[in-house]
Amino acid sequence: MAAAVCDFRPKTLAYRKIKKQELTGKLALAPTVDILAELGRRKRRPVLVGFAAETNDLERNAADKLRRKRLDLIVANDARAFDSDTNRVVIIGRGRARSCRRCRR
Repeated sequence: MAAAVCDFRPKTLAYRKIKKQELTGKLALAPTVDILAELGRRKRRPVLVGFAAETNDLERNAADKLRRKRLDLIVANDARAFDSDTNRVVIIGRGRARSCRRCRR
């Protein structure tokens, strides 16, 4: 999936702008539908490639996401590297890591 969709949404809908002084400091959240996982459950579906930005246990967490969401491939990278000129990704297919690549922004 090329776009990252929010994992959570506000629990209640505000029909007008909430002013800073009105906010109590807490915002209740509710989980959203996991679009990628929903597509993975379909019997007939396109090739699914997911993305995982992780800060620890990169390959393990990405492989877990690949299995849970029934993906064909997952591209995983270290979220701590987002603020650098280079970023190393790991591409994992069903069952094993395919390759590591170093790329420039």
